[in-house]
Amino acid sequence: MSSDEIPLHYEFEVWDDAKMVRNFRLNAAVKNNVKLIFRGDLYPSGMVNKIFEIIIDEEWDDTKIVEFK
Repeated sequence: MSSDEIPLHYEFEVWDDAKMVRNFRLNAAVKNNVKLIFRGDLYPSGMVNKIFEIIIDEEWDDTKIVEFK
């Protein structure tokens, strides 16, 4: 249980049926029990936009949203 922000790093690869179409890294820092949301386009512009979402039933003290391009 820490009240200090802890750095987080995620690396994503987006694939179509045969090849990788995007690779990117996301960074943020959050305190304990803060929901972190990365929000932005998953696919490069011009491609079909698909939505991917994971929902977890949790109670959070706060929410932090990081926009990416």
